[in-house]
Amino acid sequence: MFITIPSSLVDEDESVQDELKNWMNRNIDLFKPAMDLDASIYDERASLFGDPEILSVEVADNKVSIAYVFYWEAYYGCQDQNCSGRSAKAWIDAEFENNILFFEEYIPTDERSTYDEF
Repeated sequence: MFITIPSSLVDEDESVQDELKNWMNRNIDLFKPAMDLDASIYDERASLFGDPEILSVEVADNKVSIAYVFYWEAYYGCQDQNCSGRSAKAWIDAEFENNILFFEEYIPTDERSTYDEF
């Protein structure tokens, strides 16, 4: 998958990287297909709550590393309780050429089962 970004935001300068991070957060839907947004590792009833947040962007050579987190929430109806949290920091890596970022689309792994052990 690829995303075209404004050419003024492709620079190794730290202030430009902050502008790139802000642009990415404003256009977060473009980046979701590359992100692992599976909240079930925190709680089997958990689901995504709001949009993920990009924390930092590092640009070096023709590589871009993006750190992000997401928020999750689980509801336990019988107990009338909510449980929520923030994911651990995750990374996606991309390569860029000119002003185009190239990402691998995230493909979730199959759930493991004890049946697989036999």
